[in-house]
Amino acid sequence: MDLAPVYLNFAENSHLMVTGRRECGRTTTLATIMSEIGRLYAPGASSAPPPAPGRPSAQVWLVDPRRQLLTALGSDYVERFAYNLDGVVAMMGELAAALAGREPPPGLSAEELLSRSWWSGPEIFLIVDDIQQLPPGFDSPLHKAVPFVNRAADVGLHVIVTRTFGGWSSAGSDPMLRALHQANAPLLVMDADPDEGFIRGKMKGGPLPRGRGLLMAEDTGVFVQVAATEVRR
Repeated sequence: MDLAPVYLNFAENSHLMVTGRRECGRTTTLATIMSEIGRLYAPGASSAPPPAPGRPSAQVWLVDPRRQLLTALGSDYVERFAYNLDGVVAMMGELAAALAGREPPPGLSAEELLSRSWWSGPEIFLIVDDIQQLPPGFDSPLHKAVPFVNRAADVGLHVIVTRTFGGWSSAGSDPMLRALHQANAPLLVMDADPDEGFIRGKMKGGPLPRGRGLLMAEDTGVFVQVAATEVRR
């Protein structure tokens, strides 16, 4: 059995989806990712001091309906957070405006496009726990951020979303999940019901212990154990 560490490279794959049944470890996965953001990046919220020269920074925009992740990172990383519908709507308007200001202007050279030299600032992580608690379809409060999912590399955006597994086959009705699927975002399937059918390609979910999952990227999959990070109860 291969027990080598498995790493998420958000420079290579900008986004991540996580799904699984109740108590499978979805929120713990987000807490672990947020902990790693704090380890790998300098604080990037607007209230934080400028980072050291050459060190990348990051800020988090957090949608946390159950309020279990509010203390996973300090205010020097968390730019905005919301836990109810009105708060999410307002936050997405601010985020869309910030991202629109990072879009590449016309006439850039190939070198400028590759170096992403037309803006500077922190990487932006939009983290959404339990997206199923938000209205789907045209009523989704996340819709203003959706157009930037496929332009993530240009604007420094990373979207990380969790959803319960039940009814995963109909998850495409949510515009954010549909955009992430179209962007070939990796999918971590934790404890799941195999009767739901194929999840990606010829891969299905199945019963798994808490914290374990099948990380699917395009047509390949690898079983992983997520490192545990404490969350509020």
